[in-house]
Amino acid sequence: MKPNMSNKETILVVDDELGPRESLRMILKSQYEVHTASSRDEALRFIDENDVNLMLLDLNMPGGSGFGVLKMIKDSHLDVQVIVITGYASLENAKEAIRLGAENFIRACRKSLFLRLFRLPLPVNSTR
Repeated sequence: MKPNMSNKETILVVDDELGPRESLRMILKSQYEVHTASSRDEALRFIDENDVNLMLLDLNMPGGSGFGVLKMIKDSHLDVQVIVITGYASLENAKEAIRLGAENFIRACRKSLFLRLFRLPLPVNSTR
């Protein structure tokens, strides 16, 4: 696994849609080392080869749901924190994401909210 060579925390943004993926990268790049993945396989390969602190994960992706990615990550990389960000928010999806180990479940929203959210330090995972 390649260590992070910068002093910044590493975030992996996983979304099959270019617009949201690049928007998050642009919003976060001044404070974090941000990498992107457009598919489940690309995300899993990246996380197997690199140190990642936080994954921002979309739920609806071709080739498998974000729930499957979340389960695989939590089964093999307990130290990676996952926040599910989706435009398809429902109470059932939120409950399932938290049950599978997501630290948070966020409905896709405005840029200003993301900026406020990511001015905070990454949450410390003290129970895993």
